[in-house]
Amino acid sequence: VNNMTSFYCRWASVLLLLIVICSPAAAEEANIAVVNLQRAIQTTHEGLRAQEALRRVHEHFQRQLDQRQEQLREIQALLQRPGLTVERRRELEARYRVKNTELNEIYAQFQRELEHRERETVQQMLPRLQEIVEQLRRERQLSIVIDTSSGGVVGRDLQTTVDITEDVVRRYNERWP
Repeated sequence: VNNMTSFYCRWASVLLLLIVICSPAAAEEANIAVVNLQRAIQTTHEGLRAQEALRRVHEHFQRQLDQRQEQLREIQALLQRPGLTVERRRELEARYRVKNTELNEIYAQFQRELEHRERETVQQMLPRLQEIVEQLRRERQLSIVIDTSSGGVVGRDLQTTVDITEDVVRRYNERWP
């Protein structure tokens, strides 16, 4: 879910540019709201279920990594023993390299799997969230809704803005329990 940051940064930058371009008088008249889509994704029922699924995947891969690390420690302990023949040392070093490669491959697979699942979740949820944001924008006659996920709203007096994140989460959960 956190891999969405660059997408949000670009989106927020475009929206901020629109605000900066507006004259101060026009900005005062504008009806502006903010939403934190990243928080919305993380707090919807679907987002919470996705986080739980990711936690289970993480635990599964962590067990595999722990097993491989233990195997590496055992081989290291054997390599520390005095009196190893050259042949035995080479055999253990080769085994260590194979196990270390396996560990690195499992870790890379783990990273890819997590990124894939996060991307799937975001790709499924983001259009729905955007639809709800647009509905709220129309209903409340908002001029603009700024996504604050990337922390891009800096240097503007947005005290008169309304945060619609909780409304977005509530509607999302109603439509997609």
